[in-house]
Amino acid sequence: EKLLSIKPQYYKFLLKNSKVGDIVYFGTYEQDNDTTNGKEDIEWLVLAKEKNRVLVISDKALDCQPYNSSYTEEVTWEKCSLRKWLNNDFINSAFSDDEKAMIPTITVSADKNPEYDTDPGNATQDQVFLLSIVEARKYFASSEARMCVPTAYAISNGLYTSGRYSK
Repeated sequence: EKLLSIKPQYYKFLLKNSKVGDIVYFGTYEQDNDTTNGKEDIEWLVLAKEKNRVLVISDKALDCQPYNSSYTEEVTWEKCSLRKWLNNDFINSAFSDDEKAMIPTITVSADKNPEYDTDPGNATQDQVFLLSIVEARKYFASSEARMCVPTAYAISNGLYTSGRYSK
């Protein structure tokens, strides 16, 4: 059941009482590619809970952005344009000031890629980030489980689909 018009002070209660596997609603972002009806609530899947924090991942591919705005070999997470976009443009578009204040800044470890000998770079301090390969495999057991449904907005911004979700 969709939760509408929730005051920010109640988000902590809802997140605290969520369980791994639950869907929680937090923030808004354009998803149906119809800006006349406003942004839609973002659905987040609860992956883990520890102490007073929850690790969540968006239930859908919300947008289409390159890992880095220009082709440069061996661009690490620390230096890529996607990191800057997530922690500036996306966070400011998707969340109110009260909501942003609830998103902790955490240390994002620079996990080595288990299949390729690439430089993982340095750990970073971020509020919004992508799962590492290690984390993605931990929380999603198969390649199929790691696939997600794109929003109409993401497709309109150039997200490649294998045909199932394209128009």
